[in-house]
Amino acid sequence: MDPIASEGAARKSRLASADRSKELLPWRRAESMTKCFLYWMPATAFPLPQSEKAWLMEFTTRFGARLKKDLEAEPWVYLQYQTAVSVHDEFIHHAQQFMPLMGLGHRPGTDIPDMPSEQEIMAAIEEKRKLDISKYTSDYAYWFLSKSDMPQRELFQGLGGMTILYRKPDPKAKPPDLTIPERYRDHQLFKTFDVHGLLAGACSMQDEFLKKSKLVFGADMKKSAQTEFLPYILPLLGTANFFQMKEEDIKAAFDLFDVYLHESPGDYGVVLAAKQDLDETLIELVAAMRQSAAQAEPGVRR
Repeated sequence: MDPIASEGAARKSRLASADRSKELLPWRRAESMTKCFLYWMPATAFPLPQSEKAWLMEFTTRFGARLKKDLEAEPWVYLQYQTAVSVHDEFIHHAQQFMPLMGLGHRPGTDIPDMPSEQEIMAAIEEKRKLDISKYTSDYAYWFLSKSDMPQRELFQGLGGMTILYRKPDPKAKPPDLTIPERYRDHQLFKTFDVHGLLAGACSMQDEFLKKSKLVFGADMKKSAQTEFLPYILPLLGTANFFQMKEEDIKAAFDLFDVYLHESPGDYGVVLAAKQDLDETLIELVAAMRQSAAQAEPGVRR
């Protein structure tokens, strides 16, 4: 082989890789990850500053539309319990509309905390202090059953506790066709609620994800009332988790969903993972957003 030609090809490859990395920004791809396709985007802080939230909102809208077109995947939106507590009034105000269903959030390698012992309780009583309940509670999460991700994201995306799983709907959970007679369409009920979204959410309770998520993501956890009676387990995965997980565990996860989007304060940013290469999709979406921002001065820039 011609060494000059070989060196030239290698240099061209490095330049192409550098160009691709630049085009992906603000997303960074973990090139050393071979078990899945893993990306990360930095965040200044959580809650996100308004400009960063606006960018993430627009990206997620475009990204979700693209995944629906390419993969027929739909967003399942989750909010971690502690985040919901931090915006309690807004969360409660919209609970009837969004239909939150509590489940268990789980980080690989962790387990459900034990309840306080009798000695710990007695010591707290004798010392006249409150027990730190957070030490004995798990990472719970809410799944919004109502299939209307835009208003959910407008309220809660960027706070640092949202996870979105993109997956193909289970045919067994498909809602029945519902035609609202024209004479009823102006009724206040249909103006207040997305009736089709609520119906789809109720039918989602039949989705195989709920049962399978407990088998896949609860496999390393001890049996308890929490794992038995809560309807699902949501994986809470940072970049380090993906590197530490076994290949078969990552494959099992991506058998349940196609794409994973997770706000990760521990990573100081947003984690995006998929079983397929998203480079071209991300490059196209980011380029379109840059062009849109340039045409709408002083639009939001990232």
